[in-house]
Amino acid sequence: GVIAGSASIEEQPDGTYRARLESVRNLAVGSHAGTLRVQVCADTACRTKYGDQPLPYVFSVLSNENLTTLTPLPGASDWTTFQGNAAHTAYVPVTLDPSRFSSRWLRTIADSRSQDASFAVTGDGKLYFPSNPKSDSVPIAGASRLYALNETDGSPAWQFSGPADTVYLSPAAAAEGRVYVTTAQSGSNSSLWSLVASNGSTGYQIVYPGYDSGQVLMPEYSPVVVGGLLRALTRQPVEICCSGGVANFVQSAAYDLATGEFRWGSTAYPVSASTDGSSDFLYGQSGVEPGIRKLDLATGNELAFYADPADSPSSAFLSPSVVAGSSPEVVSAVGDHLLSLNADSGTINWSKPIDRFSTDSVSYAEGLVFVPSGGGRVTAFGLKTGTELWSWTAPGPSGSEFPMNDDLAQFVGEGRVIGAPIITDNLMFLSTNLRVYAVDLATRSTRWVYPHPGRLSLSANGILYINRIRIGSDTLESDGTVAAINLR
Repeated sequence: GVIAGSASIEEQPDGTYRARLESVRNLAVGSHAGTLRVQVCADTACRTKYGDQPLPYVFSVLSNENLTTLTPLPGASDWTTFQGNAAHTAYVPVTLDPSRFSSRWLRTIADSRSQDASFAVTGDGKLYFPSNPKSDSVPIAGASRLYALNETDGSPAWQFSGPADTVYLSPAAAAEGRVYVTTAQSGSNSSLWSLVASNGSTGYQIVYPGYDSGQVLMPEYSPVVVGGLLRALTRQPVEICCSGGVANFVQSAAYDLATGEFRWGSTAYPVSASTDGSSDFLYGQSGVEPGIRKLDLATGNELAFYADPADSPSSAFLSPSVVAGSSPEVVSAVGDHLLSLNADSGTINWSKPIDRFSTDSVSYAEGLVFVPSGGGRVTAFGLKTGTELWSWTAPGPSGSEFPMNDDLAQFVGEGRVIGAPIITDNLMFLSTNLRVYAVDLATRSTRWVYPHPGRLSLSANGILYINRIRIGSDTLESDGTVAAINLR
């Protein structure tokens, strides 16, 4: 048969009834036909029938594969780090036609016990993403993997696991034929690795201390490659004044990209560096005062410090800064507020409260800052003024061309935008906790829907990758599946 189980019956407000049926899993591609038997009875045993009628049906199962020839999409670059580039804008300067979108492939690869679905990075015709399985919320030593899949068809290229006591792999960075990833071990050390993109073999390994008391460094964002440097979060031992003790502090470090040789480091909050190519911008502290630090990319010397007028030094709700515009402007989502400054003049443009989930960041394109918030909402603010220009809100479990009828979706609603949106010249791609949308920037109308949430990235070949998350998952738990969508 092609129908799984029995129908679920729902009474409608107008007194009619709706039956919901599901097909069996793994049906072959093609047309499927059959006949349902519809009975209306006075009792559950159907001893008294009001009606008994056959109902023929025909439906088609479409292929989820469209393996077109891969060619570079003019204007697009590979998604090499957190939010695509070293400035963390999540902006791709291309114009896309949603009517041409199609499923390229769907692959279940990673361990479905992974609790922290990560975005994929791309380069050299592959995509790379970590899987970090847990058992009862406890990391499983030796189970983490960095997966490399071929963009062409999603076939496995290689995988990397790190040392036997590895309990966590960071999101990766990819550039110049190499892939960079941090492993956190259950012992005293963590490592930053350079891997050959073509086969996963090890180039160099940088070892540094983990947390004290047997804990491990859990890097939240991927490394960044810029200007011949590998920028990454590490921990380094620092002598504690007057006590004679030593503690390991988070450090934003720079290494020679080719050799892994240490160049410089600066104490920082645990977030990825953001850069305009000559200067680094980190949210941190100067003494005890919180704000944005401007560092010379070549030397690590502090060039300027811009105090945060909101005085909110907590790193629990801190995202990497976004370097925007040509001045440049720097936008940081910090705690429960958004801070914008002109990095040349040192002038604070504006600071305003925002409604945020954890460490989700913001996006930037063409003078607009896109801010995800609670209630499934994305708001566009003017970069220079902070003026709210427009907003878009997710339609909710039943308000889409793909309505969510299951109990979990109805219970949790569509109240979260996952990560910062990807912005193109005409579309905004975003995932809620239920679906992925492409929204027209001019009209704010929904142009395309994918009926599953996930972490998003967009490759130089014009492929949208969705590292899928379990529908309605509050913990952003991976379902172990990656979807590739042709965007032309």
